[in-house]
Amino acid sequence: MIETWIGEDKFRDGMRIYMAAHKYNNSTSADLWAALSQAANRDVGKVAAGFTEQPGIPLIHVARACEKGHAQIALTQDRFTINDPHPKALSWIIPVTYGAPGTAPQQLLLSSDPQTITLAKCNSPVKLNFGETGYYRTQYDAASLKALQAIMPKLDATDRVNLLGDQFALFVANRAPLSDYLALLPALKSEHSIAVWQDTLDHLKHLTDILQGSDQEAGFNKYAVSLVRPQLARLGWDAKPNESFLDTVLRPQLIEALGQFNDPQTIAAANKRFAAFIKDSASLPPAQRDPVFNIVGHHADQATYDTLKKLGTEAVSTEEKLRYFEAMGTAADPALMQQSVAFATSGAIPNGRILSIIQSASRNSGNPELLFKLVLQHEADFAARIPADGFGITAPMVAVIGSSNPDTAKAMLALKSSTASIGAKTWAARIAGAINTAAELRSRTVPVVKEWLASKH
Repeated sequence: MIETWIGEDKFRDGMRIYMAAHKYNNSTSADLWAALSQAANRDVGKVAAGFTEQPGIPLIHVARACEKGHAQIALTQDRFTINDPHPKALSWIIPVTYGAPGTAPQQLLLSSDPQTITLAKCNSPVKLNFGETGYYRTQYDAASLKALQAIMPKLDATDRVNLLGDQFALFVANRAPLSDYLALLPALKSEHSIAVWQDTLDHLKHLTDILQGSDQEAGFNKYAVSLVRPQLARLGWDAKPNESFLDTVLRPQLIEALGQFNDPQTIAAANKRFAAFIKDSASLPPAQRDPVFNIVGHHADQATYDTLKKLGTEAVSTEEKLRYFEAMGTAADPALMQQSVAFATSGAIPNGRILSIIQSASRNSGNPELLFKLVLQHEADFAARIPADGFGITAPMVAVIGSSNPDTAKAMLALKSSTASIGAKTWAARIAGAINTAAELRSRTVPVVKEWLASKH
């Protein structure tokens, strides 16, 4: 951010001044800011102080008005927080870069005093954090967001990632409706950037986790599949000669996501490739093994589950064992979940990896409440195998990590093992807080997705 503000050459000159002045000696951050200020003839220290000496990050608000045919864009700042009911009011001096496709980036310094940008037309788009070098989030008013939505395909991939990331973060922080983020997704149908897709897949998977078990889960999954499946069709399951390394990296991430969205085509293809892998392990590329195993494990019947267990038991390395055992843990069948819990305390899994299996089941089985009940039936067995090393995290705590049910959080907090040590109390409170946050997100997400899906149909 500072390098963009003062320019690459001056930043480089300032670093050389700093290195020459303090070689073989100790230095402070103030020495670095002084050297950069000397080279740039700007007060870098007053900008850097806000970002390095106080917590949090700033949020810039963008408000648009039309006057005499020109857009007047008012910029103000606030502190961006998530899950902090009483945040301390803070302000920063923010180097802001702004622009639009086809225009030269512009800069300004935004302090606690509002600033106004004038644009040629009332509907002229403007993107803040242009090039995504700034350390802040941006919240656009409805008119400014609509203008950006219209030109989103023309934005550079870094700006598309930044816009999507900011909108999703604003939803999580309860500062903007989820519908603002969802409205940006149709523009991704022609998207090929791995950076944009990695960010979007994370958001889509987060939403499917939130919707788990709701009436809207299947409908949203269907939409997510319609958005993502064309990308896997573009790449194919098999690597192409001389394909981009980035395509090679993206392929297994698309497979994993489509599996989580319960895409029938992807599930069928994963089962087919797993069957081929059993006959010839070289048939399945290493990068695809985790997503394929997890998809197969989640939809496993008893025979497939037993195959995964056999592969894990016979594997030589601990990491290879864990790959198969975690796939077993994703099983959605309640009877198989019960077998996984019993297996976790059987001695077949190294004690230090037991919680990994339980966490996999909690996040991926789709039924953390049942898992919690099953783990409690074996609580003494888990306690005997998980060393009391002072960290205090227990199997029942890990079993509820995937939950969004406040009653489950209360039940976990009420356990004697959750108050057995300072570490246990800390972990229990942290996990309960995450569950309650997920519950709050769920209460906001389900009705919005219901309305959004209805509008799409």
